[in-house]
Amino acid sequence: MNFRWIPGLLFAAALAGCADQNSEPVRIGKGDLNAVTSTLTAQIEREMKREDIAGLSIALVDDQRIAWAQGFGWADIEAKRPATPDTLYRVGSVSKLFTALELLKLRDAGKLKLDRPVTAFLPGFTIRSRAPNPPPITLRALAAHHSGLPTDRLNGMWAPRPSSLATLVDELSDETLAAVPQTQYRYSNLGFSVLGRVIEVATGQPFEQAMEHDLLIPLGMKRSRFTQAPPNGIEVAVGYRKNTPLPWLTLRDAPAGGLTSSAVELAQLLKLVFADGVADGRRIVSAQSVADSLSPQFAGLPADFGHRVGLSWMLSGVQTATGDAVVWHDGAAPPFYAAVAMLPKDQLGVVVLSNSEAAGKISLQLATRALDLLKMTRQGGIYRPSPAVELPAVQLPPGEIERYAGDYVVFGQMLRVEAQGDRLKTTFQNTGLELVPAGAGRFSIRARVMGVLSFGLPNLAIDLQKPSATGLPDQSSDAMIGLVTGLPAPVTATRLPGVSIPNAWRGRLGSCDLDTRNQYFEIRECRFVEENGHLVLRASIRGTETGAEWAEFVLPLVPLNDTEAIVPGYGAGEGGTARAVALGNVETLRYSGFEIRLLRDRR
Repeated sequence: MNFRWIPGLLFAAALAGCADQNSEPVRIGKGDLNAVTSTLTAQIEREMKREDIAGLSIALVDDQRIAWAQGFGWADIEAKRPATPDTLYRVGSVSKLFTALELLKLRDAGKLKLDRPVTAFLPGFTIRSRAPNPPPITLRALAAHHSGLPTDRLNGMWAPRPSSLATLVDELSDETLAAVPQTQYRYSNLGFSVLGRVIEVATGQPFEQAMEHDLLIPLGMKRSRFTQAPPNGIEVAVGYRKNTPLPWLTLRDAPAGGLTSSAVELAQLLKLVFADGVADGRRIVSAQSVADSLSPQFAGLPADFGHRVGLSWMLSGVQTATGDAVVWHDGAAPPFYAAVAMLPKDQLGVVVLSNSEAAGKISLQLATRALDLLKMTRQGGIYRPSPAVELPAVQLPPGEIERYAGDYVVFGQMLRVEAQGDRLKTTFQNTGLELVPAGAGRFSIRARVMGVLSFGLPNLAIDLQKPSATGLPDQSSDAMIGLVTGLPAPVTATRLPGVSIPNAWRGRLGSCDLDTRNQYFEIRECRFVEENGHLVLRASIRGTETGAEWAEFVLPLVPLNDTEAIVPGYGAGEGGTARAVALGNVETLRYSGFEIRLLRDRR
C-alpha cells in the first residue's frame, strides 16, 4: 500500500467505488468458469473505459493452476503493444510480500531470528526516540509495520540518483521514531528498506541480486526483477495518466516497492501459499513460515484500530459479499497500480495489475468480486453483490455539531473542518465533503459537486470521539480522533491540540526554501506560518516528470520544546519530527532528510 500519496488514493477509490452500480445478481453453475470470466470481462471493459485506464492484466488462481489469465487494453499505446497476462508492470508495495518472504526463508535457514533486535544484524543501526528506554525494533516489528519508524524518508526516495540501502540506513541516525516500537500499526516503507539491508548483510549480496537468485528464480518468476531504475533486458509496460505516457521514476526503496512482474508470475506467490511453501515440487519456505506470514502480529493494540496484519499480508479491511475475510496487499509505483488478494482456506487468489494510476479506484474491488465469483463455482449458486449502505441522517442537539469542528491531521496534512448548519464541511483532495450526523459522534460522508450538488458515499463513514473511547490516552482537553470506516486500512483524523507556541518557534516564522535538485519534484511559495494558533509549513509542490499540476502541501507541527516539533496523529505520514538546527547564520528545519532553510523575511 500505499507511498505518501497512496492513502489518498484509497479515499479516491471510495469516491469512485459506487460508480459501477451494474451489480445485478449473477447465476454461476458449479464449475462454470465461463460465467465468471464473462462477468469479469464486462466489468473490466466498462470500468477501463470509464476511468481512461490504458492497460490491465488479471490472473485467477485455483490452488496450483491458473484458472484464467487475460490482458485488456494496451501495454504501449504508441507501439500498439497489447496488454497480456505476461505483460510486466511495476507492482509497488506488493513488493513487500516478497521482502518478507525472503526474510522468512533466511529464518528457515538459521541465518536470522525475527524477534532479535535489528541491531543484532546491523550493528551500526541507530535512530532517535522521544520515549525513554523504548522496546527494541525487531525484524518481526519491521515486517509487520509495528517498528515505529516513520512512513518514509522523503529526501531521495523518488530521485534520479538514489542512494544505496547502506547509505539510507546510516542516514537514519538523524531521524526520530514516529511511534514507540511494538505499540502501533504504522505503515512504513522505510522499515522495509531496513529489512532490505538486513537481507544484504545476511546473504552477502546486493538486495536485488539476492532476491533474484534466492527467491524469484526458484519461484519460477524468471522475468521478475527488483530494481531501482528500469530493469535491463525485459520489456515493461509504459505507464499512463489518462492515456498520457509518463516516464519511469527511479525509486530508492526497492525492498518496499521495486518489483517488476507480470500477472502470471505473481500468481506463483499465491500458488506457493496454497502449497504451504512448495513451488513446482521444490520447498521454498517452511509450512510454518507460510502460516506465520498469515498470522496476526501484535494483535489487539488500541492504536491499531482493529486492523490486523501478518508478515506482511493485510488480514482485515476487505471482505467478500459472503463475509469471508480477504487476505490482500496492494501497491502503486506512479502511475502503475497492483492488487493481490486471496482466500487461503479456499485456495483461491487473484492478481490485478495496471499501468494507469486510475486503476487504484477499481483494482481491489475487482479482485474481491473475482474471489466471490470463483468461490461460487465450487458449489454453484447466485452471486449477489454486497448492497451499498448509506447511514440515515439524525438531528443532533443544538450546539452539538460545533464540538467536532476544528483543524485535523489526515495523512500528515492539515484539514479544516467547519460547522455549517446541521453538518460539518471540509475539502479533501480537491473534493468538497459534507459530514452528515448519523448518531453521537458518527457521520456519513457526502461529496459536493461544483459546490452545490451532493451525493452520498455508501459504506463510508467517520466516527469522531475522545481518544479514551479507543483505549488511547487523551493528549489534551480538546483531543478528538476520527476513524474513517469503509476503507481497506485504518484512516485516522486527529484534531490538532490547542497548545501554546513558544517564542523560539514564533521567531522562525517567515519564508523558507529547500534544495530539490536531486528530486522528482519542485516547490514554490514555501512559508512557515501560524494559522488558527497552529504552526504550519505551507508550500506548493509539483512533480517535475509527471506533468502534474501544482498542489498545496500543508504540514502541521506541534512544538514539543524550543527545538523539536512533531506532525501529530496515528496514520501514514504522521508522527514525524522536525528539528530546528542552526547552520552558520541560517536556521533550518530538518524534516524527513531535508534541510528546510528558514529565511525570516516576514517583517
